[in-house]
Amino acid sequence: HENGVIHRDIKPQNILIDENGDVKVTDFGIAVARSSTTITQTNSVLGSVHYLSPEQARGGIATEKSDIYSLGIVMFELVTGRLPFSGESAVSIVLKHLQAETPSPKAWNPSIPQSVENIILKATAKDPFYRYRSAREMNEDISTALDPERVNEQKFMIPADDEEPTKAIPVIRESLVSAGLEQQTIVYEEKKEEEKKETKPKKKRKWIVWLTALFLFLAAAGVSAVTWIPDLIFPKEVTMPNVVNEDYDEAVEKLSSLGLEIKDTIDVEDDEIAEGKVVRTKPEAGMMVKEGSAVIIYKSIGKKKVEFGDFIGEDIETAEAQLKNENFMNVTRNER
Repeated sequence: HENGVIHRDIKPQNILIDENGDVKVTDFGIAVARSSTTITQTNSVLGSVHYLSPEQARGGIATEKSDIYSLGIVMFELVTGRLPFSGESAVSIVLKHLQAETPSPKAWNPSIPQSVENIILKATAKDPFYRYRSAREMNEDISTALDPERVNEQKFMIPADDEEPTKAIPVIRESLVSAGLEQQTIVYEEKKEEEKKETKPKKKRKWIVWLTALFLFLAAAGVSAVTWIPDLIFPKEVTMPNVVNEDYDEAVEKLSSLGLEIKDTIDVEDDEIAEGKVVRTKPEAGMMVKEGSAVIIYKSIGKKKVEFGDFIGEDIETAEAQLKNENFMNVTRNER
């Protein structure tokens, strides 16, 4: 980016990880459309529709912030397992990139820290003004996303009173809309003749330098987004321990040491488990749960207590019947 080279087609298919965990960005400067979901503009490829920035969709000039937008879409897919915008055709997807705000990743993965969602929302802001100024700035933000003081930070919001000016959108030909899913290549109005001139041979050497510089910056952001974030965002699983018949305080300590949260404690009567000990838990022992999961403990308050009636003056048979009706089974007579 520092050398003025824009990738223009950042997507998971162009990010490779080798056996050593090193991340490499590929497919620089592609010249022709290589898939049915690639938008072209008169002899130049602008990018894949699912990861296309709004300015590219409008037929505008791609900048460093266009790559940042695409990387933000990759991060959204990484932490949610889905794309933020989908549709029946390339046209409908492009229109969503132009008009719809990026949905909240936490809607599909509530375990994502607010700081991580903020990185994605900032990177995919419709107006480039509100995105990161550089890939380096985005990488620095990613490196501190899991700091304790940032986990519950305020949600990233675009100022409501700052309206974006009206912008012209290039005409999309009707033939494309009728093509449906079988034809998903958008062709914009032809560029000016001077813009279509071939690059002079003497610029080829500079191209290699630009590619190297772009690789270094995008690889740094790619390493964080592809390899570092998933390990920190998604909590590991633990086996729910068996704390039945253990003292309540000891059970709480054991569960907390595994990273589980005691959501509630419910007192229950139990004829077998002594008062103050654990009767059962929810989830039950042996189940696999994620760290941070909520646990409900059912604590014994001892055997059921009932009010003993006054049978003085009652007939013996009547008194025995009433006692047995109250579940007093070992009733004996002691006549005086």
